[in-house]
Order: sequence, then structure tokens, then C-alpha cells
Amino acid sequence: MAYRSFLRLAIFCVASLHFHQYCVTRAEDPLQQRQQRQQQQQEEEEEERHASQHSPSDAATAAKITKFHNRKIKVDLYYMPQCPGCRQLITSSFNEAFHTPGFSNMADVTFIPYSDGRIDTGSDSSTKRIFSHTLESCALHFIGIGGADGFETNGTNGLTMHKKHEHQELQFRYIDCIDHYPSYQHSAATVDVECAKAIGLSEATVTRIESCASSQEGHRLAERYVKQVHSITNPRITYFPWTMVDNVHDKDTEERIWNSLFEHVCSIYSGPLRSLHCQAPGDMNGTDDEDDYVYGKDDDEDEEEL
Repeated sequence: MAYRSFLRLAIFCVASLHFHQYCVTRAEDPLQQRQQRQQQQQEEEEEERHASQHSPSDAATAAKITKFHNRKIKVDLYYMPQCPGCRQLITSSFNEAFHTPGFSNMADVTFIPYSDGRIDTGSDSSTKRIFSHTLESCALHFIGIGGADGFETNGTNGLTMHKKHEHQELQFRYIDCIDHYPSYQHSAATVDVECAKAIGLSEATVTRIESCASSQEGHRLAERYVKQVHSITNPRITYFPWTMVDNVHDKDTEERIWNSLFEHVCSIYSGPLRSLHCQAPGDMNGTDDEDDYVYGKDDDEDEEEL
């Protein structure tokens, strides 16, 4: 009897090629197929229970973490040299981040200085834009190209073999050095050059930076940074410092960065290079109640509309 049933099933399978795989599977191991269906059903039920236990905000957080998984967080700092609020943010929150091992493995930080500009009319009636802080613009540019040997490049891609995070760390050390000079007791140009030497830039690089700053090249670089500031329109930059994470600016993120840039990056980065100094989720509490001074924000005397 069993033999006849099996024979009929086999004949049906040969005649119906569309159901060939289904028939063979049932004939070979019906118990295994039932177990697979039960396992699939259990997995679906578990997913439903997991989804019901999480609020929409949890889902949004999970989506944000997934978005940043396995890639660095993009952080942009728009600042004005000598701006008190910029100096405060750089020497506190950013200083803490860059001095914490593992931070640069989680974040790509870009520094964009904003310089005041004026129109200069030459003796031949031609006009050109003159910018302040060209030394800083040139220094950041050349450090970003090639680290300590800022203008020495190879023929492959125009960059030295320095890694990106080494460039940003050197750029930060340069800016941090400038902002640690108390109230610019020396001229801005003197401080910029001294800090370039202090962070270990080669003499040739320092000379190249000075040459850049005293030429139209420096003003072109400064203007490029200014245009980058004005290109931000959603929302428009209205004060300094101005921070963006993954090309987005919002008040909540800004507050978190003021409290601790490092902890904020830890909270949204979940890749394989997560710093060992990151706290466990839920343990990070902002404790910085300092009255933050922001250039162009709540400052009647120095406020500048961009």
C-alpha cells in the first residue's frame, strides 16, 4: 500500500514539473519541512513581540544608529577666528574629544573658518576682495592636503600618505593652539605662525603658508571658506560657532555637542572602531551647565548678521 502511494506521488511529480521540487522535498523528508515552517512561524512571532515593545522614538534611534554603522560620523564646525564662543567650544568640548583615544576613528571633523571681507580698489580702479585671517585659511588648507608636510604631494592623488584622521588631528592642534593664546596678546599673524611651528610643521611648510597668506592665493582660500558658509541654507548660518552632524543642524544636537562632542559621537556611532572610552548607552548625562557664549547669538555688541 505504501509502495503504491509512493509510486503515484512519483508519477505525479514527473508529470508536473512545476511542482517537482515541492514533491521531492515532501517525499524525502516531510518532518524536516514541518520543523522549518514551525521555526519560521516562531521567528515571525518574535519579531512582532520585539516591535510592539519599542516606541517610535526607539525605532528612530535604531534607524539613526544603523545609518552610521560601519562609517565615520561627519562633523562640521563653522567658526570665526578670535570669536569668544568659538574659542570656548574648541578649547572645551572639541579639546576633550580630540584628546580622548579613539575619537578620530569614529568621526571625520572638518573645520571651516569664516573671515571678514572688504572690497579693495586698486590704483588701476580694479577691485578685489580682501579677507582677514588668511594665514589660518592657508594653514588649514595645506595641513589638510598633506599633514605636517603640507605642500609635499605624490603623483598619484595629490596627497601624502598621511591618513585623514591624522590631518584633522593636526588641524585641531593648530586651531586649539591659537585659541589658547590669552586674548591674542600677540598679533594674529604672529600667533598663527608660532602655532604652525609649535605643532611640528616643517620650516618649508611654514614658509609656504606665509607666502600663501601674503598673496592672492590666501584671499582665494579665505573666500572659498566664506562661500562654503553662505552655501548652507537649510537653515542658514546666523551665528558662530555653528555645528552640523551629517550635514544636519538642529538645536538638540548643538546642545549635545556643547556638553560633549565625544559622548555625542559615541551615542550615534556603532561601528567596529568604537572607542573603549565610550560609555554604555544610558549612562551619558550632560552635566555641563556652563553659560555658553556664542558669537552672533545673544550678543548685542558683537553680533554679526551673515
